[in-house]
Amino acid sequence: MEQTKNIRQNLMRAVFEVFEKMYYIFLESVDKEALACDFSAVGIGFSGALTGSIIARFPYELSMMMAANALGMDEQEMSEQILEDCRKECLNMLCGNFLQKYDADKLFHMTLPTAFAGKAGSETVDHRQIFKLDLNFESGHIPLSVGMIIYQQQ
Repeated sequence: MEQTKNIRQNLMRAVFEVFEKMYYIFLESVDKEALACDFSAVGIGFSGALTGSIIARFPYELSMMMAANALGMDEQEMSEQILEDCRKECLNMLCGNFLQKYDADKLFHMTLPTAFAGKAGSETVDHRQIFKLDLNFESGHIPLSVGMIIYQQQ
């Protein structure tokens, strides 16, 4: 039980830290699920002392803010490829930050982030999803959904 609580807290801290430091976006946790809307999703796998994957769902508006804040570009300069790369790099940093918080002394391997499109709540039918974070930016107008699936824990 304590291990589960630590994993959830470390995931939440990693999300907040990456968004605040890299994108100047301050999220707030919510008790309800993120709004059901179209998301551009990114997934990344990891293995080592803990094996699993993280999936983050970004609405278009949040992706635009992230790219604008991180890259200093305006909307006319951004392509879908730039937005996708921004989302992938965000999840790469988020996963690395989480794994360092989980156990900085262990070696972990991470896959390359993969992008896909979908709707909220369409993930993980056959796997046990242990952690799901629903976050909002701008008082609930812009949602972010982050889920983590743990396959194996040593």
